Amino acid sequence: MKKYLISDIKPYVRYARYMTLDENADLPAVIPYDARLFYTFSGSGSIGIAGKTYEMKSGDLLLFNAGTEYQIYPPRDKVTYLILNFDYLWDHSYLCNPIPPVNKSSFNCEDIVERVSFQDAAELNTPIYLSGAFRLLEGLVDIEREFTQKVMMYETRISGMLSKLTVDVLRICRTQIFAEGQERLDEIVRYVHENYALSLTNVSIGERFGFHPNYISALIKKYTGMPLHKYLIYVRISRAAEILNGSSMSIGEISEKCGFCDIYYFSGYFKRYMGCSPLEYRKMNSGISAL
Repeated sequence: MKKYLISDIKPYVRYARYMTLDENADLPAVIPYDARLFYTFSGSGSIGIAGKTYEMKSGDLLLFNAGTEYQIYPPRDKVTYLILNFDYLWDHSYLCNPIPPVNKSSFNCEDIVERVSFQDAAELNTPIYLSGAFRLLEGLVDIEREFTQKVMMYETRISGMLSKLTVDVLRICRTQIFAEGQERLDEIVRYVHENYALSLTNVSIGERFGFHPNYISALIKKYTGMPLHKYLIYVRISRAAEILNGSSMSIGEISEKCGFCDIYYFSGYFKRYMGCSPLEYRKMNSGISAL
């Protein structure tokens, strides 16, 4: 199976709808041929996946891939789900009609619309459950509205909206893994951005915030997708690019100001990240601010 990056996604929403169930609902276990997203719009219910039952309270979200067997259980009272049937890629957009799930005995794995595996977003390769994801509600409602109204270019607009929402899901998922430090995540990252010129390490940041260095390492990796030393270089190069655009400081001065040990080390990393040397970057961007 081909490995994809999260930057490769261009979702295609095949169906978006609200579904309200009461205690009399009797739905069998089924397997979908495209991906599914369930968001509890109101009420509470439960959905079973691979022998595990997820309690779906208002604001809870469940996301899983094609070929995943699931069952929607009857609620105690009423529940309304907002449901998306979609692909992560646009390749099969010609299959525009809803593809209903089937029971296990009728399922043919060869008919799965797309098979995707993400290299840098492994969370998407297995079911994702988020509790209290209220911040996603507005985006999901907008997707359903666009799909229902079908105004010109709605498919393209929905694709962009779901792409953003997928990234938001990943961010929430990764911060929820570290619930203890969740409130301080932004503070830690802000500290890195404000002190990028210092010799920051997992040890020094851990001492600053009262966490074990290994915990800091895992926290930053989950939050940014990079280990601290790579993220710190990214921040330093980004700041150096800003200074190159807006000042006449020498390359050596910028290198020192941004925390690099010497100009050659700085120039090498700058070219690796930006695709050109600091001097070339300054020349290319010298007139942009005046445009």
